[in-house]
Amino acid sequence: MSWLLQTTSRGGRPDGLAVAVVLSKKKPALIERLLKTLEWATAGDLMSSKKWSRKSTRTVAKALGVSHTKARALMRANDFRLRVNRKRLTGRASPEREQQFTKIGTLIAQF
Repeated sequence: MSWLLQTTSRGGRPDGLAVAVVLSKKKPALIERLLKTLEWATAGDLMSSKKWSRKSTRTVAKALGVSHTKARALMRANDFRLRVNRKRLTGRASPEREQQFTKIGTLIAQF
């Protein structure tokens, strides 16, 4: 635990990485559970070797039985990054859009 106190860089509060290292040394099965939890929820960029999870830190924390801050620290220690889904704006509507819906409506009425 003294090693943890020596690696503080934010006014006495331990870094997330230091917490993750201590947790992984105390509970090595935790890292295995983390990787198993994120196995099918991992995405990434092959060109830059960045990876992120489709699960939130709170969801991962529930699965591991730790706090969300510890789950985030463990994820960062294993090179996972947080990523936010962004809504993309669509372009202008197609001029045939109204015709498509009219045709669908008539087909439904005939059926």
